[in-house]
Amino acid sequence: MGYESQELNLLNYNFIPLEKRDTDGVLYTIGHAIIWNPYSIRMDFIISHEALRRDTVSTTIAPYYVRMGLAERVEPYPALSVREAIAKFPDGLAYFNAGESGMLLNPLIEDGMLLTKPQNARAVWQKEWEPLNDTFSFFLQHIDGCVELQSLRIVNNQIHPDDLRHVRQGTYGFSVPYILKNGKQIRLKNPLAGETSKANETWYTLGAPAALCAIGLTPTGHAVWVGLIGDVANPADWGRNGTEDDLVQYLRDFGVTDALFAGASGDVQYYDAKSKTLAVAAERAKSEDKRWVLREGQTERGVSLIVKLVNSQSK
Repeated sequence: MGYESQELNLLNYNFIPLEKRDTDGVLYTIGHAIIWNPYSIRMDFIISHEALRRDTVSTTIAPYYVRMGLAERVEPYPALSVREAIAKFPDGLAYFNAGESGMLLNPLIEDGMLLTKPQNARAVWQKEWEPLNDTFSFFLQHIDGCVELQSLRIVNNQIHPDDLRHVRQGTYGFSVPYILKNGKQIRLKNPLAGETSKANETWYTLGAPAALCAIGLTPTGHAVWVGLIGDVANPADWGRNGTEDDLVQYLRDFGVTDALFAGASGDVQYYDAKSKTLAVAAERAKSEDKRWVLREGQTERGVSLIVKLVNSQSK
């Protein structure tokens, strides 16, 4: 499909439809790629600090978990969907989700400060709260525009002193697992039932079709976010969803050799302001009471971190 690297060099921002053929050979749009020059376009973070502070296990938003005894009560998840973020924080070139750093263990970096679950606020899969002690892969953007994928060691909820050189005032970043590293595909995996999720694990049924997204870098220094929601015209047509192999192939088509997995299913939401394209993955639930509900009548999932792309000159 690919864009030639010299053509990408001329682009500060582009929104590119991605096509796929179904089992009958019919071509359809499965999602989009958002590509930007990080020295011209910067990431603004829309973070739900309330969601980050929330004990997700005891106040989950899926009624199914209450019935199963995995949660005590149901409360609306205090985070915005991309649709809501557009209205509340307008004027972005594009908006997209970036993992579930408030709900899962994955921490965030906001203006050089590490954000993690506070004590007694458990993330999904945690039986009890415990401080982070692991190595996390981050997508980082620094104040000078430089973007990098960097592994940071976190010890007792603090960045290891030897890794602080990678973070400074004005650095923003989010941590999600690798899906592509040095050109090699890294297979996604789930934590085992009853075990706490680790930094290199993620929620995804291996090999299953689903809405998927990832973020990476090209050899020319462009950032690439790829979102596959299935048939853009009809996201609820489950037979047209992609797989992790599809996601990796689209990344490779743009020359990406290193990328992080940024979410699946109802997490995958994005918006392009120029074309006014709002793409939201349908939430595939085995039963109605397993749907994530932000409020009555709404099944679009609030996500704790939304990236808003703006011109670097914007205030």
